[in-house]
Amino acid sequence: MKGTIENTRVAINTMRARLTILGFNLAIITFQISNTRGLGGGTRLEGFETTVHLSTGIVLLIGLALTIASMMVFIASSAFDREGTCDSRLLLAGDLLMYLALAQTVSGFFSSYERVMEVLLIPTEAEEVALSTIQMGIAILGSTVWALVIYAGPIVSLARSSHTRITKLLHITGYFGILICISHLWWAAQRIEGRTIASDGSQSAWFNAFAAPLYW
Repeated sequence: MKGTIENTRVAINTMRARLTILGFNLAIITFQISNTRGLGGGTRLEGFETTVHLSTGIVLLIGLALTIASMMVFIASSAFDREGTCDSRLLLAGDLLMYLALAQTVSGFFSSYERVMEVLLIPTEAEEVALSTIQMGIAILGSTVWALVIYAGPIVSLARSSHTRITKLLHITGYFGILICISHLWWAAQRIEGRTIASDGSQSAWFNAFAAPLYW
């Protein structure tokens, strides 16, 4: 029975649909990276004409790397035969990498936009109330989308997978291991920009990637 479960094959169109999503994500990340130079604040570094936004830039670069990695895993999952079916274990790994990449895109977009709204000059009290309403709406929208991508998506993929519990556990371990690495990189960038929440940085170091909207 275990052999049958592990050798489940998936139609190649399933993998191609995911590559299309990753292609759009790659385009969005490229657009975001090119527009971070227009944001206020940031860190001035020698050799750069404009300020560098490390926390936003790190998130987008991680998203770029994860997108390309997910693409490679999906391509590698395809068998070289007439049917072109995909290996389900690699497809599941690609799914988890894809969700991680999409989550970084959401974080990079909404976190930078939140900062823009924070420095807007509002001349009247009525406009300030309206801005607060917009900020709350955007925060709720971004947080909801982020939670769906980082948690709901992987849960659905794992639940639908026909693999054994051990295989699923290995995928989950790798998923959260990558999240911890992302968390430390993001924390380091935030610390340089002076945006860490905890005084010693330990709280941000371990948990900001698991609850990113709280740190936008």
